[in-house]
Amino acid sequence: KTVRVWDATTDGALAALEGHTQRVCSVAFSADSTKIATGGEDKIVRVWDTATGTAIATFAGHTDGISSVAVSS
Repeated sequence: KTVRVWDATTDGALAALEGHTQRVCSVAFSADSTKIATGGEDKIVRVWDTATGTAIATFAGHTDGISSVAVSS
């Protein structure tokens, strides 16, 4: 339900992306690291702004859970 973003060099938490109502199955960063796409069992894909940790787009209407997301430039 929550995606946590960590700094690998400091082991510190950078953000907690909350909004999915069921398990998140896939996460993908944009090439410039400014956005994160998430998808899960709630049949919703969300796009997040990495600077603010807020959802900037929501794609609903899928008929099954999301098992994979990808971001292209």
